Amino acid sequence: MNIEIIANPNSGSGRGTERAQRIAELCSTRGHDVGIHFSRSRQDVCDWAERTAKTAERLVIVGGDGTINAAVDGFSCPPPPIAISPLGTANVLAHVLKISKRPSDTVTLLERGVSQVIDVPIVTLQRDDTTVSQRSFLCIGFGLDGEMMRIMDEHRNGPIHMAQYIKPLGLALKNWRPRMQTVIADGKEIGDFAYGIVSGVDIYGSPILRLGDSALDDQLWELFLFKDINILSGGLFALAAASGQLRRHPHVTCLSAKHVVIKGKEAAPVQIDGDFAGYSAVELDFDQSQVPILTTT
Repeated sequence: MNIEIIANPNSGSGRGTERAQRIAELCSTRGHDVGIHFSRSRQDVCDWAERTAKTAERLVIVGGDGTINAAVDGFSCPPPPIAISPLGTANVLAHVLKISKRPSDTVTLLERGVSQVIDVPIVTLQRDDTTVSQRSFLCIGFGLDGEMMRIMDEHRNGPIHMAQYIKPLGLALKNWRPRMQTVIADGKEIGDFAYGIVSGVDIYGSPILRLGDSALDDQLWELFLFKDINILSGGLFALAAASGQLRRHPHVTCLSAKHVVIKGKEAAPVQIDGDFAGYSAVELDFDQSQVPILTTT
């Protein structure tokens, strides 16, 4: 097969290069034609995705959810099956699909894996006083969530470790001022909320925080909306999620929708797939776009 690999050299504290080279070596010994590209920026990943989707028989993404998001955002035509070699901070999609980190298992996926299509809806929001659009494959968060990632983005320098989220979370909880957002789902106004998670997967940020059943390919968002949140209530919400009871929490509004609009008198910060992306107003919609991810089942 013709296999193209992209690696984020900063992922895994700089192990992205070594991981990609090992996968390429194993593929070559099995007779496959392999190309490797080491990413330099988000746009570079997008350009690689657009180019290789037209020529390769299999793609490999070595990196975290941010690298996957950039690749998904770059596909201008349906891509070939994709093998993920997780090497990021959270690796949410890899946890959802139970994908191994071992290079030998990545090669096995390339040769024998089954394609699981996942939705890649489009998100329109505000960035630098301009309306922009990008794909998502995990979730978006507005309010406290977006503010934490805004702070992280402001101070980020190189690879991120889980412990580095503690300071941004503390600053966000200390300084964040709620900016109420009106949520409209499939044309129906649901209410005003300070914080919300709009997800396409069943975990949030970590396997510890479980949102409940969510199909990867049903062309629906799962909404978890909060009227208010502070240190105490946020801790209780996290405990509910850890025990799989968030949907039953009396102070959480939960529903499913295909088309979602989030807007307020004041703009709220927004994260997409774990990275700060911009501000509301936000529009989220499905346009039938999906990508095939290789799994063992």
